[in-house]
Amino acid sequence: MNIYLLATAFTLIGVLSAAASDPRPTTNPAAPMFGEMRVATLAPSRFIYVELETSFATLPKDVGPAIAKIETALNNAKVWTIGGSIFRYPPIQDMNAKFTLQIGFKVPPDAKAPAGTKVIDLPAFKCATLNFTGSMKHMKDAYGHLFNAMKKEGLRPAGESREAYFYFEDADSENDVTQIQIAVE
Repeated sequence: MNIYLLATAFTLIGVLSAAASDPRPTTNPAAPMFGEMRVATLAPSRFIYVELETSFATLPKDVGPAIAKIETALNNAKVWTIGGSIFRYPPIQDMNAKFTLQIGFKVPPDAKAPAGTKVIDLPAFKCATLNFTGSMKHMKDAYGHLFNAMKKEGLRPAGESREAYFYFEDADSENDVTQIQIAVE
């Protein structure tokens, strides 16, 4: 028998038996993961965005065309972005009502808004944040975790909320990484 083949076989047996006896707990890849709440003041930034009138009922179908529009505009104008997409929500009182959502990206301070987009210089933003890994079907649970943590710490919402998408495969992916940011007093 070839010595290399024998060494490979023993190595494979050792790896497989070590994996089988590994005492570390396994994680359920379909289970969402919620981080701890943190309060932060995010630095001022320039934000290029598109707006859409939507509701939570129609949001899943409305988002795709809006993201395609902003990405196409930025690519055509060769505007560099800083990080992933950001959704800016106004204060929402009625979960069934329509609202104006801004979808965009942070950009360098000198960036100009391409045709079909708008630009704003956002001030510093004091907010409660929560990092969340999981699919969009768990987003409501992530907000629940953050609101419960805010209540426990005596924090009250004070305006807009944002979702910063650090990594996004698709709405059903459990690998998506999002940070929820809610303005606090």
